[in-house]
Amino acid sequence: FADGRMILKDYCNYESAGDEDRRVRLDEELRSCLREEGRDRFDVVAFSHADDDHTHGAEDFFWFDHADMYQGPGRVRIPELWVPACSVLEVGPSGSARIIRQEARHRFRKGYGIKVFGNPEPLEDWLQGEGIRPADRLHLIQKAGKCIPGFDRDDGRVEIFARSPFAYRGGGGGGGGSGDSL
Repeated sequence: FADGRMILKDYCNYESAGDEDRRVRLDEELRSCLREEGRDRFDVVAFSHADDDHTHGAEDFFWFDHADMYQGPGRVRIPELWVPACSVLEVGPSGSARIIRQEARHRFRKGYGIKVFGNPEPLEDWLQGEGIRPADRLHLIQKAGKCIPGFDRDDGRVEIFARSPFAYRGGGGGGGGSGDSL
């Protein structure tokens, strides 16, 4: 952005499978982009939803606070993680989606570095189950139909609007209007 902030939406690092495959080594491309900008991180990393084509390989690229095995030299830090509510609430995800869920839960429990998109009620139930007063985390929940604080016309040159993150995911996780996409 003109003010120097950088946002990355989704991450899927499928390595190129051959000349006809147009995919790139996303990790190399993003590291090059950060170097060119003199940065070592994105200000925000947003995962729109937990399908593999939006998360694949994230655990090999990013620094995740919730576990030492996802930390170390060369990993890209995430000052603020944006996820739909299902990324916190979903039961039984696997692969990269599981790692992102664990990071989202960790940050949401601790109350830092996250914005969760969806209806507050299912998230409040989850927080209560974790022994956390929902009122202490409401500032981390972004309801649909609102501009994201710091990303509206009053604050700058870009407006980011949370659309309707109310879809349901199959497999029993995060229903009740918890949100499926960002």
